[in-house]
Amino acid sequence: MKNSFIPSSLLIIILTLSILSCSSGSDDQNILQDDIIQEDITKQDDTFSNEDKDALLFMLEEEKLARDTYSFLGDLWSINQFNNINKVSKRI
Repeated sequence: MKNSFIPSSLLIIILTLSILSCSSGSDDQNILQDDIIQEDITKQDDTFSNEDKDALLFMLEEEKLARDTYSFLGDLWSINQFNNINKVSKRI
């Protein structure tokens, strides 16, 4: 009985401390952090460089290629995973 009491007590203490450590602070502190983040976002320059635009276009083309590839492979092999990926990419 004594042997099981110590590990159980230790487990309860550890769980309690881990739950308490997950709290992120007061609401006032969170509101202040949100305001600071919002100010940083509004101060950002909304223009993109040509390099950024090219990178975004490249990523878009990669996503289109991936969608077409998964669609083709799903039709070819009728594997459920390819069809699931294709369905998700159409929702986005």
